[in-house]
Amino acid sequence: MAMDMSMQGEVEAGRLRRVLLSWTGPVQEFNALFPRGRVPSPKVRAFVDCLRASLQPLATAR
Repeated sequence: MAMDMSMQGEVEAGRLRRVLLSWTGPVQEFNALFPRGRVPSPKVRAFVDCLRASLQPLATAR
């Protein structure tokens, strides 16, 4: 998934192409941890929400 994200622009521009179309790498987990008893700041919450929205399409594509 990380490779897909980092190389997506190169593939879309035609500089790279996938040659093993049926192969996918191992699943990777992303975790966001918040200190117990504390509400995350609006900036942290916005970052996590943005990260989740950005990664969700990749997760469902697998």
